[in-house]
Amino acid sequence: MQSTKYCSTRSTTNFARLCRLVTVCADLLRDLLEHFIPKVTLRHEIKVAKEKIKKALNSSQQHRLFNKEKLFDAWYDDLDIAILYVLLRNLCDENAPKQTKQQKRMKPPLNGWGKTPTQEDRSLAANIERIRLFRNDTFHRQGDSVADNEFEKIWDEMKNAVEEIEKELQNKLNSTKYVDTLEKILVMPMDTVMIQKYIEEIERMRIHQESLEEIMHEYSRRYQKSPGIESRIVVSNHCILSIMKN
Repeated sequence: MQSTKYCSTRSTTNFARLCRLVTVCADLLRDLLEHFIPKVTLRHEIKVAKEKIKKALNSSQQHRLFNKEKLFDAWYDDLDIAILYVLLRNLCDENAPKQTKQQKRMKPPLNGWGKTPTQEDRSLAANIERIRLFRNDTFHRQGDSVADNEFEKIWDEMKNAVEEIEKELQNKLNSTKYVDTLEKILVMPMDTVMIQKYIEEIERMRIHQESLEEIMHEYSRRYQKSPGIESRIVVSNHCILSIMKN
């Protein structure tokens, strides 16, 4: 008899669709970053702001971002929402130093970066914050099911955010690329295998982060009394435990 743990229900299907939406949002933010900073100059801009960016990333994310061994396309596609958020916030804010006069910039959210935006704030930066919060809520959700009423509320909010960001991209060849993708995800059939695939993707990321937190906790416990290492412990713990919060 098949365990009920692996049975497909409407609630698990809802959660699987949200997991799929996370990957769509990552692709959208990747295109948005390119809208502000051409791919050919991105690594240079990251290098210029390296010390500032490093403070907002854990060691695993730093390795991924500053990895020079990967070919550019593979490296670029490997940037997830957490890293993309840090880059957009630190490189594309109107207060960030410009490398060229023609470089585009955006205003910060009305509430500031790293905070929940007001419902009235429909700015580009506010919608980036909504994606950050959506990713975190999905990433840290207890269980793998979402009731219909909650799913509909989340989906409508994220669809609006995606649609408003996509308008900023001004893609003349496919102006509704991501909104169209959301429409397909919302109605596409999902069998048990597909549902498990999307849920397991989120679970792997969740386990990876929890492992990092456990390592840093043990590191802090064992070496907190060692001379000269206290500040490094504080910084390392802060980087991991405050991913996407600052």
